Formats: sequence, C-alpha cells, structure tokens
Amino acid sequence: MSRHDPLQSGVAEHDLLLDILLLTAAAFLGGAIAQGLRLPTIIGFLAAGVAIGPNTPGPVGDVANVSRAADIGVVLLMFGIGVQFSFRQLLSQGRLIVLGGGGQVASTLLLGLAAGRLLDLSWEESLILGFLVAISSTVVAIKVLEGRQQMRSLAGIATINVLILQDIAAVLMVIVVPSLAGVRFDSFDILIALLKGLLLVAVAYVLSARVLPGLWRRITYARSRELSLLAALTLAVGLATGSALLGLSVAFGAFLAGLAISESEYGYTALSDIIPLREVFASVFFISMGMLIEPETVWDEAPTVAVFVVLIVLGKGALSAAALKLAGLALAPALLAGLYLAQVGEFSFVIARAALGEGVIQEQLASAFLVAGVLTILLSPGLVRLGPPFIAAARRLPALAALLTEPAVAAPASPIAALRRHVVICGYGGAAVALVRSLSGRGLPFVVIDSNPFVYETVRRNQPDVPIVYGDATRPEVLELARVREARVLAVTLPNVSEAQLAVAQALSLNPNLDVVSRGSREGRLVMRTAGSAEVIDPEFEASLEFVRHVLHRFGVDGREIAALQARWRAEHYGVELAGR
Repeated sequence: MSRHDPLQSGVAEHDLLLDILLLTAAAFLGGAIAQGLRLPTIIGFLAAGVAIGPNTPGPVGDVANVSRAADIGVVLLMFGIGVQFSFRQLLSQGRLIVLGGGGQVASTLLLGLAAGRLLDLSWEESLILGFLVAISSTVVAIKVLEGRQQMRSLAGIATINVLILQDIAAVLMVIVVPSLAGVRFDSFDILIALLKGLLLVAVAYVLSARVLPGLWRRITYARSRELSLLAALTLAVGLATGSALLGLSVAFGAFLAGLAISESEYGYTALSDIIPLREVFASVFFISMGMLIEPETVWDEAPTVAVFVVLIVLGKGALSAAALKLAGLALAPALLAGLYLAQVGEFSFVIARAALGEGVIQEQLASAFLVAGVLTILLSPGLVRLGPPFIAAARRLPALAALLTEPAVAAPASPIAALRRHVVICGYGGAAVALVRSLSGRGLPFVVIDSNPFVYETVRRNQPDVPIVYGDATRPEVLELARVREARVLAVTLPNVSEAQLAVAQALSLNPNLDVVSRGSREGRLVMRTAGSAEVIDPEFEASLEFVRHVLHRFGVDGREIAALQARWRAEHYGVELAGR
C-alpha cells in the first residue's frame, strides 16, 4: 500500500494538471479567436467549452473539476457586482430604474412563464425560463454602447439603469431557485428562503457597519496586496458558504460580501486586487456552461431554440421598450434601449447552472436555452446597428412619424418667446452646464434644448430661471420653438456625432447666419466642420492641454510660455480640419 498510494496520488495530480492546462489553453484560444472576430469573449469561452466538452470529439475536460472551478467563478462574479452596487445610484435614478427596469423584468418574466407553459413545461421550469429571459448581458450591452459611443445617450443611460435593476432581480432569482427543487411549487418554501436571505443581509450589514471598515483600514495600512486579496477572498467565500449552509445560493452570499465591502472607502481596492482572479475563474465558468451544450440540440431542438431566440430578441426587446416608454422615455430611445437589452446575460447562465444543479430543469432544456442565448449575443451588435436607420426611415412615414417624434415642450412661463440674438444650447451635459452658468452670470440670453425628460423635469424643478425646451434638437419644429431663426450662436454639446451633425444641418437651414460651435473627437471633428461648425472643440485634446499647463506650472515654467505653447498646439491640432476642408 505504501507504494500504491503515492502512485495513485501522482496519477490524480497529473490528471488535474492536464485539466488545468486544457482549460487555460481552451480559454485563451477561444477568447483570442472571439477578439479577432470582434465578438464578445463570452462567445469564445462558450465555444471553447463545447470543444472540450463530452458531447464533441477531441480532448475532454473533467466535468467535475471544471464544475468546482466554475463555482469559484460564480462567487467572484457576484462579489464584483456587489462591490460596484450603489444604493445612492438607485435613488438618483429611481423612476427610470424602478418603473423602467422593474417593468422590464416583470413583463419579460411573465412572457417566459407563459411561453414555458405553451411549450408544455412544468410551472417550475416555466418560471426558470422567465428568470433566464428577463436578464440581459451587462458586458455585451456596455461593450456595444461604448463601441457606438452611446454611453451618454438617452438610450444608453436607460439601458444602464435597467441593467442595475436586473442585477438586483438576478440576486433575488438566485435565492428562489433552490426553493423550486421540491416535488411541487411551494410558496411557503420561497417565503422561508426570503427570510433566510434577509437574515444573511442582516449579517452582511453588521459586517459592513461594525467590522469591515476597521479591518480594511488596518489591511490598507499594512500595504500588502496579498493580505488584501486574501481578506477579500475569505469574505466572499465565507458568506457564499454561509449562504449555501442556509440552503441558498453561493452566488447570493458572494453578492452580499461585495455589497458589504462596497460601503467601505477601500472597497474598490479589494475589487482591483481580485479582478485578475475573477477574470480567470469567470472564463472557467463560461467554459463549464459551454461543456453542457449538446451540438445535436441545434438540430434536434431547433423549433425550441428558435422559439427562445424570438422570445428573447422580439418579445423581450419590445417589452423592454414598452416599459421604458411607460417610465417616461420617448419612444425612439426606448426602442433603441430595447435592442441593447435584447439578449441574455451572464447571470442567466448562473441561474441556468443553479437550476440544473438543483434538478429544477433538465439538461435538454438547459442546452436548448444556452444555444439560443449564444445566438442572441451574436445577433445583438447587428440588431443595434440596424436600429437608428430603421427609426430614421420610420420617421419619414407619415403614419409613424407622430409616434416616433415627441412634441416639443417649452418650460411654462419661460421668456423664450422674447429671445433675440441669443445662444441655443443643444444638450444639457457637463459642458452645457458650465456654459449656462457663465451666460447666466453675465445676463446673456440663451435657451437649452434637451431630449431627456428627466433632465427637463429636474431643470424645471431646481433651476426655474433656466429657459429649457424638451425635444429632439435634430427636429426643425424643436429648433423653431427655441427661436433658432433669431439666434446668434448655436452651441451643440451632444456627444453623438450623427445627432450633432443633423442638428447643425437643420439649424443652418433655418438660419444660415448662425455662428456654430460644437464638440468632436478624432474623425468627428472633420464631420462637424463639414456640417458647418465654425469651431469644433475636442474635449480630450483640451483636457490634455490642462494636464500640460498644470505640470509645467508646477515646474516653474512661465505662464506666458505655457499659453504660447498651448496656442501653437491648438493651431496645429485644429488646423488639420481647416486644411482638409
């Protein structure tokens, strides 16, 4: 026996190392190929899981080992979400999050439940299907928004707020999943699960208020990244284990661990320490989901997969847009936000894996949904690209123009009708706020145009002296209401180049004598020059000049020399557009 045990131990260790090598190599190749094809890396990880799974020929990873590593990935994913969660953010965008996000989650959950029953699934399976459909991918949505430079657009802001509510809902769904594993659907069991969840929340709150601030301060003073990383891991795994012992999901406990540490001023330090580990184990999680996919499902369950895709893309997209419209958003940005949300998310896979582990759903159903989920993620960028041209074409149809164009509204009792030789400001973001403050301080006339109803209501409530028009600055009737024909200057602060370009073109068609100043970065500067802007301000370049001024000033360089340097660099930078006209 003394010779046999080391041999068996060596074989087991050898197998484990081979599994780790197979996982890391598959994750690297899958992620690299996805990046090369400009696809989300999630797709590459899922494809890698299919390649090394038991349902395809070739090398096969140990499903049990991968599953255990995937549990760590779930813990770290949920911990990261918890650290980034903010109740203050929830309160500041309460109406959009609660009505828009809550309406989206509730309506799509009911849609999935109804579809499940029509597919002859059990109530438990149908409810899980509703859970899976309701959640969108934060990673995919934000990646697409950033790629299209729409993070600050109305549709982008709405999408992010809905994603916040979805993260909250996903945590609640994870709590409920184990309660659905019984022989029958028992609302009492769900109530007990929620009470256990509240108990765990209370524990996390005590840790957050009484224990973690002092502990993390000492860890930070020790200036040891190893201690910080180990403390974060201990907290995440500890609460995840406590959640599992209470019969709840490990994901819920990990989320509470992140939430507890987020209240500390050192929370983001813990997140930065744990990010590399999170990325590695998250890739393992998605590989584990890919290993569950049976390629035959695409053919054997093609009708079910097709139903799931239609349910997610068309059904969820339409219901998301409807919920945001009811929350007060204009129809056009609501439709675009619906397209950004029309896919399934990372936590849909977390919920699917939890439901599969609890025996609530069968592997065949999980595999069909996973295939459909991958297809919706693949379709997402293309659908979003088609959105703006489709809405623009629909606006040209008389029957749809009224639906897609919000009527312009001027703030009550505003002096807009008396404005002459004034400034029309399109968009009320950071630059516009500074401009309004400067103009107000000097008694110069101006009017603001903004298409965000929440911005409009906030200005009316908190800044009643600011004349503001609610509407789309690219529409002639909105510009007319802002008296652009009598204006002297048009300041376009809209971040989206295509919207800014159209606003400038429409304004100049109404008043060719306007002096137009707009913003534009990189290729956007030339576009705005061509559209008719007399001056285009590059925010990133201007920020770089401020860095230069500050640093040179600290080293004693004369202010006149700094000003001359900035003037020369501005001439070189902005002269490119002048030369190209």
